[in-house]
Amino acid sequence: MNRRGLLKAGLSAVVLCAAFAAQAALTAVTPACAASVANPTWSDCAGAFSGNDKNQQADVLATLLTEFGLTGVLFQGASDDAANGPFTGNSGEATGTMAFDVAIDSPFVLSLKAGNAFSLFYFDGAGAPISSIDFTTLGVSVNPNGAGNGLSHASVYAAPPVAAIPEPHTLLLMLAGLGAIGF
Repeated sequence: MNRRGLLKAGLSAVVLCAAFAAQAALTAVTPACAASVANPTWSDCAGAFSGNDKNQQADVLATLLTEFGLTGVLFQGASDDAANGPFTGNSGEATGTMAFDVAIDSPFVLSLKAGNAFSLFYFDGAGAPISSIDFTTLGVSVNPNGAGNGLSHASVYAAPPVAAIPEPHTLLLMLAGLGAIGF
């Protein structure tokens, strides 16, 4: 193959890679994410995006890096999972309160999905741990009358919980207990 043929092949590969990358990115739609989470106040938001966050997790994680600078976060579950994932329930309403099984005290992202769209809300972990969030889907998906569509599910993206390391006196008590059982 001559230089011209190699150049054409290289350009074709670049065009194909660019087309693939463009298809892989999240597609922005209206409305904008602002004003969807009322209490506590989020630090930043992104979206709305077309589709379902659970079906586009690689692209969601890439967006969390580019939009919020988050690394090491993973999908932790959704309110429509078995046993409601990290939530106590799934409201299904256009406004309501999502309560967590356990309060979150580190940075995380809440994804709200309604209609055929979802928005991402970043909480920086500053302040008191968050045990519930009041929301509206107005920044996710609205019907022709301008009212928010019902919530399909909420998802949490956060760093995996770190296993607690027992303190030295706890280890000594455990070893003493095992010794007593062995005796």
